[in-house]
Amino acid sequence: MLAVSPDLQHAPARYAYGQAAADPAIGAAGSDRCLRRERFVHSSRPGAITVPAKWSASRRSGSIGLGDLRRDRATSARELSSGRLLRCGIARDTRSMRERAMLTGSVLAYFLVGYFAVGFLASDPEGARSLRTPLDAAIPFLLESVGVYWSILPMSLLPIFVVRDPVVFRRVALAYALVIALALAAFLLFPVTSVGLRPDVRLYADAGFAGWLLQLLYFLDPPFNLFPSLHLALALLAALAAWRVDRPSGAAALAWTACIAASVCTTKQHYAVDVAAGLLLGGLAHRACVAPRAAASAEAESFGAVGLLLFGALVAAFYSGLYAAYLAGVAPWAWAIG
Repeated sequence: MLAVSPDLQHAPARYAYGQAAADPAIGAAGSDRCLRRERFVHSSRPGAITVPAKWSASRRSGSIGLGDLRRDRATSARELSSGRLLRCGIARDTRSMRERAMLTGSVLAYFLVGYFAVGFLASDPEGARSLRTPLDAAIPFLLESVGVYWSILPMSLLPIFVVRDPVVFRRVALAYALVIALALAAFLLFPVTSVGLRPDVRLYADAGFAGWLLQLLYFLDPPFNLFPSLHLALALLAALAAWRVDRPSGAAALAWTACIAASVCTTKQHYAVDVAAGLLLGGLAHRACVAPRAAASAEAESFGAVGLLLFGALVAAFYSGLYAAYLAGVAPWAWAIG
């Protein structure tokens, strides 16, 4: 049984953060991930625990006993069975996953429709400008980097697998929508083309999987919609969101974002100015939409290792699908010509 204590000011603080799992009195519900860093848990008797009523552990991954514990009058004065709390937690997680799926689907549809619609409307090379600088001329074309460039797509989905707090996840979705809207407006008002920047893709028709990836990239992503780099802005947003809730995975994501930033130049898909503008846009959107909420939330937590494993499975499935399409001889650019 789990008892909720409305106030622990006069109770002995026996279990500090990270120490509860070692005590048998806590039982199955005792997880070091079930404790707030600034709070304490007190065992009032064997087989029961009390926690501050102001404290909620509902968003901790691995919390199998405390579930959906909240501060309210219904739960602050009585004992609740671990089974009931577990059922509440499952119901809450189900609602959260439905909302997460709806937000993800909405933002993805918004991106796809807007990106390709604007690309069609602003596809006049005569009305577009070049942002080529001496730095772009100095950056070599590296065919092998196209594989890194393609990682932008799964990278943009990283927050789904890392950010567990539903409120913070909503703010991340809002930041994505803001970045997409501003980038699409820039594409229309300030059209830029990379027609003179890209190499002749036909030269790499026999370059194996990397050459196939380059042809697919140039076919799906026309030489417009460049300033700012929307894909890079979204990748940075994803990395910063991960940094907010899980520093190790966030640091790795930021390092990989730097690799993506280099690849968009070495594949000659973007100018260096596009990269700088994309990073600036993503950083400002995170600061405006995500950072205030994440800083104020004591429960901005990650899904832990499980989420990272699922994300790794997504990345593996993504590249496996691309490779399978390559082996099958899929060539939509040839169909378009025919």
